[in-house]
Amino acid sequence: TFKNNSLRELSVNKITFDEKTTLYENSFSDRVLLFLERRTFYEKILSFDLIENTLKTEFERPIIKSNNTKYFSKVIWTKKDSYDVSIPISLFWKSEDTDELPRRRKCILSVYGAYGKNDNSDLDEIMLSIIDAGFIYAIVHVRGGGYLGGEWYRSGKALNKWNSIRDFIEGVNYLRENDVIDSKRLGLITSSAGGIIAGAVLNEEKNLLQSILLFSPFINPYDTLQNPNDPLSKTEIAEWGDIRDPEVKAYIKSYSPMQNIEKARDSNTVIVNILGEKDPYINNNEVIE
Repeated sequence: TFKNNSLRELSVNKITFDEKTTLYENSFSDRVLLFLERRTFYEKILSFDLIENTLKTEFERPIIKSNNTKYFSKVIWTKKDSYDVSIPISLFWKSEDTDELPRRRKCILSVYGAYGKNDNSDLDEIMLSIIDAGFIYAIVHVRGGGYLGGEWYRSGKALNKWNSIRDFIEGVNYLRENDVIDSKRLGLITSSAGGIIAGAVLNEEKNLLQSILLFSPFINPYDTLQNPNDPLSKTEIAEWGDIRDPEVKAYIKSYSPMQNIEKARDSNTVIVNILGEKDPYINNNEVIE
């Protein structure tokens, strides 16, 4: 609601955007508001005139300097027939001649699924080189993340953590069964708490993925949460549960990657870890082990 030039009148201006848009910055104008619309392959600055009630594009630039008409994105949903929920998956790919979903394309997957973090449904610019190399990039929006709001988050935390793990497996299998991806050329990239899902998936489906790239992964919640000298043992109770509770302790142990690593014996998956030497939150020795 904005006050116009007359102090006696108030007007309500409804602004309709075609895409997801955020307030850009204060222009210190009593007449114009600026907005940023940022999509996968371009960004633009929009201005809204409060007096004229008009919206126009002030500036637009491509994020991709090459022909961005060859890049495509789409959100698909797994079927609910044999699983309790439908999982959203954001897909990004490059094609020379069609916007149809790829067929049996080599794939890089991404997952996080913790703290209610809202997975970025736009393409990370560092992934462009992977797409240019012919991969499809897929973000699996599992429960525990915030992609579908608070309930989606709560149904994948604490005593619901197995939902996050099973959601990822369900998402990958859906892409495989529908021939979107090549089941023999699959890689996963994740970091921090996403390492729990990556490790648990490796233990449950030891040859589902050909490679996993982990950045400072959290892979031993079971021991970490029991260590009184570890700051995470106190700050992470809301996310994983109070491990002093026998039920919570047994549940965390059931999925904690380090405690179930024997399940992955003889796996052919190649694992690469990138660690920070002085990272205060990740036990590098556990990751190396």
